[in-house]
Amino acid sequence: MRAAPFAIALLALLSASAGTNDLFIARNALRDELWDVARSHAAAAGSNEEARLVILESYAREGRWKDVREALARWQDAKGNGIGYYRAVTGGDHAAAAKILKGVGSPEGLVAVRLFEAEALAKSGDRAGAERLWRDVAAASNVSTRALAAAGAN
Repeated sequence: MRAAPFAIALLALLSASAGTNDLFIARNALRDELWDVARSHAAAAGSNEEARLVILESYAREGRWKDVREALARWQDAKGNGIGYYRAVTGGDHAAAAKILKGVGSPEGLVAVRLFEAEALAKSGDRAGAERLWRDVAAASNVSTRALAAAGAN
């Protein structure tokens, strides 16, 4: 009978960290391009900004912009730079999207952020600024192939 309190405590601990575990799984699924898995676990993690960003990014990387717009419409109360970025992109305000990305300083995702910023600059008409960023990314990292591919596509 002593196992029952331990089991209850363990269940309580697991349920308290379930959202964190779901978000961990969602982020890794996103990295591995498992879009449905990422969305499913992000939704299970709750309605915090990070979970919503995983959902938005999975739709965006899959090219499902209609779904991005619909999710943003459902989340009228959502705020933050990531949400603002997707609102700007789906609204066609690429200059605002580039401005938001310019303020992001996450070292872990810096290369991807700079590539997104360059794309937003190019779409807003600042081709010289976009090319400068692409060159900077290529010179400072090992993603020159990705940077040049992005530059060529734009």
